[in-house]
Amino acid sequence: MKLYDLCVIEKNDFYEDIIGAFAIILEDCGIYYLVEIWMFKDNDGARVLGIAKDDLRPATEKEEKEFQEKWKKYIEDNE
Repeated sequence: MKLYDLCVIEKNDFYEDIIGAFAIILEDCGIYYLVEIWMFKDNDGARVLGIAKDDLRPATEKEEKEFQEKWKKYIEDNE
C-alpha cells in the first residue's frame, strides 16, 4: 500500500469501534501508517490515527464505490 490508498481497517487492539472503517494513508511511519479514518456515522467527519500496517488491507473495487457514495452523501449533507 502507498500514500493516499483507500484501505479498510481489519483489526485494532486499541479502538474496536474503527474496525471495518475506511482509512486513507497519509504518511508511512515505519511499522505503522498515519491514516485519516472515515466511519460516516452521524456525519462525524474524519479522525487521524496511527494504525499498524498489519491492521489494514486495501479496499476492494466494491468498497471503493461504497466509499465514494458515502463521501458524496457526506459532502451534500454538510454543504
